[in-house]
Amino acid sequence: MRTEVKQCQPTLEDLRLPRLKDLETPRMKLRRFVAPFRRLRVEEVAAEFYNALETAFGEVQGPGETLSLSTLNRLSAFWGNARYSADGRFLERVCDMMGQVSGGTVLECGSGVSTVVLHLMAARRNIRVVSLEHLRQFHSRTGKALSRCFGDASTRNLIRAPLVSYGAFSWYDQRKFAELDDIRLVVCDGPPGITRGTRYGLLPVMRAKLRPDCEILLDDLIRTDEQTVVRLWQREFGISYTRHATERGAVTIRLPGFHL
Repeated sequence: MRTEVKQCQPTLEDLRLPRLKDLETPRMKLRRFVAPFRRLRVEEVAAEFYNALETAFGEVQGPGETLSLSTLNRLSAFWGNARYSADGRFLERVCDMMGQVSGGTVLECGSGVSTVVLHLMAARRNIRVVSLEHLRQFHSRTGKALSRCFGDASTRNLIRAPLVSYGAFSWYDQRKFAELDDIRLVVCDGPPGITRGTRYGLLPVMRAKLRPDCEILLDDLIRTDEQTVVRLWQREFGISYTRHATERGAVTIRLPGFHL
C-alpha cells in the first residue's frame, strides 16, 4: 500500500540525484564501449556533420519543408556527443511539432544538435527560437555551429543561463530571460538529470510565459525522475500528455484547456 500511495502522490523529495552511469540507456553504453575502436578524428566528424547539414538545408527547402529520419540520424550521430545528443526519433518529433507552429517563440531548455534542427525548421516560419544553456562548453559549441550555419545573428537568442536555487528545486536563472513571452512550443531536454528537481522547474517558473495552446516536448521519460515530474505536473497543474516511442522516451505535455 505504501508503494501505491507514493506513486499516486509524488513529491519533490522523490526526485533523487542519480549517478551518471544510471542515466545511460543500453544503446548509450554500447556506444561508449565501441567508440574507442571506431573513433574518427574530430575534423572528420565535423565534416560528416556539415555534409549531413547540407542535405538538411535541401530538405527543408523542398516541398515537404521538413527533415527525413535518415538525415536526423546522421545529424545526431555526427554531432559527436553520443551520451547526451537527442536521438533521431526525438528530433523527428521536434520537426513534426515545429511544422504546426506559426510565428511566436519556441523555447528550448538545453542546447545541442536539437538547436540546429529547430533553427532549420524555424527559418521559413517566422519563428524565434530561444535556447537556454547553463554549461559554458555546450553554449560555446552550439553557438559556433549556429554562427557557421545561420550567421552570427542566430546566436543572440542562445542564452547562457546558470542554474540557480528556487528552494526545493533548481532551474535556469529567470533574470536572463525576463522579457521572454508568447511561447508556443517548449522542447525540454535540459537541464541534466543530476540537477536538483531535474526538469520540474519548467512549469513553476515558466508557466506565465506560455500561451494556453503551448505544447511541451519532454525527453528522457525512461528515467524515473522524469516520470515523477510528469506526475507532479499532472497533480499540480492539471496537464495531460501523450507518449512517443523514442530512444529515451518522450512525451508531449498539454496545459489544461488545450484543444487539438
